[in-house]
Amino acid sequence: MEVSRSQKDNLVFLRCMKHCHPHDQTCQSDLAHLITYTSLSLPTITDLTEPEDIIYMQTSAAFKTSPQSDATDIFFDIIFTDAESSFEAQKRAHQGMIMGVIQQVKPIIGPMDLVLQVAVNYVKSGLISHYNIVFIHIFISD
Repeated sequence: MEVSRSQKDNLVFLRCMKHCHPHDQTCQSDLAHLITYTSLSLPTITDLTEPEDIIYMQTSAAFKTSPQSDATDIFFDIIFTDAESSFEAQKRAHQGMIMGVIQQVKPIIGPMDLVLQVAVNYVKSGLISHYNIVFIHIFISD
């Protein structure tokens, strides 16, 4: 895995990319391509009346308004969250590209630390061709 780090606006970011040796079939058959770790701080919101967008995940895949059998589509799935399922993932179009949006849908009373795990699944011809995993460490203030 190749690791890159950056820090911007108090957001910690670590990305690991898969690089396989040419004859390593186990590595090459693993559909995971990228693992990203990031963190963010949020205030306690006690009066959440509608979902609040908290994270945007831009992709390089074009957003298609009509399904095409050979086009790559992307689906965002939260595979690990807090016990109350306080977050949801949505797919949206942004400047003609597919974007994932993580929303807080329930109030969370802080202080609390939690981790979301989001799968970014790349689907072609009805099958997952590969996926990326995003770990989001969220720190809720009191």
